[in-house]
Formats: sequence, structure tokens, C-alpha cells
Amino acid sequence: MKHLYAYVSLFLVFSFSSVAAQAKGANYTAHEWGTFTSLVGSNGRTVDGMYHEDEPLPNFVHGFGELVSQPIFQPDPGDRCRFSKIPCEFLERNSVTQKMETPVIYFYSKEDQVLDVRVDVKFPTGAVTETYPGPTFTTPRRGDAPVLANGHTVFDVKVYPVGQTPTDVQIPVVEPGNIYGHARQVHASYVRANNELEKFIFYRGVGQFQPELNVTSRNGSLYVHPGTEGTLPNMLLLDVAADGDVRAIDLANFLSKGYTVVSRRTIERLRDHVTPAEVSGVLDRKLAFAHIRDNMLVPSGLTLSEAQAMIDTWEHGYLSVPGLRLLYILPPHEVHRLLPLEITPAPADVVRVFVGRLEVMLDTDEVSLMNKVIAAGDLIDVTQLGRFAESLLHRTLEVYLNRSEFAIGGPNPDVVEVFHRLIARAKSIGLN
Repeated sequence: MKHLYAYVSLFLVFSFSSVAAQAKGANYTAHEWGTFTSLVGSNGRTVDGMYHEDEPLPNFVHGFGELVSQPIFQPDPGDRCRFSKIPCEFLERNSVTQKMETPVIYFYSKEDQVLDVRVDVKFPTGAVTETYPGPTFTTPRRGDAPVLANGHTVFDVKVYPVGQTPTDVQIPVVEPGNIYGHARQVHASYVRANNELEKFIFYRGVGQFQPELNVTSRNGSLYVHPGTEGTLPNMLLLDVAADGDVRAIDLANFLSKGYTVVSRRTIERLRDHVTPAEVSGVLDRKLAFAHIRDNMLVPSGLTLSEAQAMIDTWEHGYLSVPGLRLLYILPPHEVHRLLPLEITPAPADVVRVFVGRLEVMLDTDEVSLMNKVIAAGDLIDVTQLGRFAESLLHRTLEVYLNRSEFAIGGPNPDVVEVFHRLIARAKSIGLN
């Protein structure tokens, strides 16, 4: 009986010690931000071709399927995809309708010792394509069957107490102006995997899914219907001019019977890039950035420095590409469905803020580009359409093929061939 009592006592001691260790290990928090970028036609459907980068990442970032401390993949010099971190077969055999851009996970540890943390992220409708520090497991990898689905990546990292910097390894240098560097302007814990050191976990990916928010266009007007929850998020409609000038409208005042309607006249005034004083509610670039930060990102749980870092990554890339776009915060249930995340040991708090960035094609835009292709043909410079050129052309071809006047004679095969050549030209920008 004494021996049994001793065993029971020893078991309880170990059990309580384990619980205490888990509780102690939870004395840190994790904050994540990221974006899903897609292009929607006037029918509300996302379009293929959303994999083009706005700016290159530093060379030390791991590419598709690479593991921690693995040598950076060196493609054959003759490979036409040699400048892409994503294998050609994935881009050629899959419809890529979503670009998951720049998710980062910050940790804030209050411990007095280094924590061993596992981050397990799944992407059921896509794949992770770039990471830093490198993961210990990732699938799909180069050489796998080219199916863009069932992405799964695991990071095993050491998280340092806030303010403590490892002395035996250096954080890699980032060239001035590279968008990657903005994420470092946050006072978070250092994160280490083998000899790779950073202030966060970084990953990117591509996928194919339809967002819950439904955005359509008729007669030059915009209609925004809520997702499954039945409520509309905080949204901002932006237009970026060819010179990079930004004008925006908060859509909170455009609610009508549970959905949002933005009239053709309002959009035309927005695209005129009038000064804020000329049209009530129009925000200039500075005010638009402040609105996103203070009315969308911070209320969703990000710190001020995290929110500012996120916006800064858009400054020279995303918000310099001309176009009409809708920005909104994805609801938590949609983020969890699209990108399930498990962190072990569980942090005391996890904040995940993802921004949906919808490139919007009005029905009038589609007709305008279609007529331009019919008139100018191969003379069109696809680079003038920006990094979303391939998706714009894919959608415009759909519109051309669905024209009602083709019911008898059918579309002109010569025009269809022009579209295919322009799409191939736009695709080559991403591959080369």
C-alpha cells in the first residue's frame, strides 16, 4: 500500500508539473497578419492568373518546397521559369485565383527562457510557396503531382523573450526599400530555426477559392453582398491612378437593405481623383492609409506598429498598381476555414487579421478592354495593364465569348487567337 501511495504521489507530482509547465509555456502571445488578393469579374467570380509578384523577395527566402537550412533552389539556366519561385507545372496546370501575400506571425514572449514552438498551418485549397525561416515539413514539394491543394507546412522554431537577441547568429540583411523589411519594424520576439533568424515567421502561397463576400457589377455600378454570416465587414473602395495617386471611399454609408450599392456616378467621381474637398467622403492617399490602420486593422486586434508595418508593405507594390479595388477584413471563421493554424504550446492569445484585397472589374471595364483588344489586337502592350494583366485578359475573353450577338455566328476565331496570344504574353511576365 505504501508503494502504491508512493507511485500515486509521484504520478500526481509529474502531472501537476506537466500542467504547470504547459501553463508556463503559454506565457506568450501570437499575432498574425496577411492578405488574400484576387480579381473578380462583373459576375463576382474570381479569375485565373493571380500569381504574379509585385516586388521580388530577398534571396534568402526559401522557395517552393524548400526546408530549413536547405540550399536555395538553383533552376537550370535554360528553364523559362528560372525567375519564378513556383514550379512551372503548378502555374500551367492549375487555375490560380488567389495570391496569399505576406502573412507574418509575430510572437511576444514574457518568459525568461527560450521557448520551443511548433507552428502548423494548412492551406486546403492551395499551397505555401515561400517561407522564412524555413519549415521542417512542407507539402506539396517540387516533383510532387501538380495539384494545387492540401497545402501543409510546419515550422519548428525557438522563440526568444522580447528584447533578447541571440549572439551566435545574425539576422539576414535586407536591401533598402525591399517590401520584406517593413515587417521588421515591430518590437517582437526573435524567432530562430537552426541558424536562420528573423523577427517573425513569414510565408506566402497561391490558391484557388471563392471568397464569401460577393462583389458584382451592373451598368457600371458595384454591388456587395455579405457572406454566410449575413453582415458586411468594414470596407474601403480604392482607385489607384497610373501615377500612383490614391483615392478611396469608406463604404459604411452605402448600405442598402443588407447589401452595399455604389453607383456608377460615385465610382466615376472617385476615378476622377478629385480632391477630398470636392466630394464628401473621398479620402486621399494619406487619409486612406490612416483609415485602414485605425478603423480596420487596429480594431481587429493588431498593434499600431503591426498595422503600420502591414500597410507599409503595400506602399511601393500593391498600392502603386493602377486599378479599382475593394479592401475588407475577412471574418475569423473564414480565415480559420481557409488557413487552419495550430500553435504548440498554445499561446495565451492568438490574433489573426487577414485583409481581402479584391481587384474589381466593372462590367463597363470589361467591355472597354474587350473593344480595345478587338481594335488594337497584338499592338496592345500588356505591361501597361499592370501585374494583373493575365487575369484581366482571362476575364475579358470570357465576356467576349459570352456575348449574346454570337448566338448564331459565334465569336471571331481571329479575335480569340489574339486574346490567347496576349494572355500568353502576360503569363510570360510572371514566368520569366
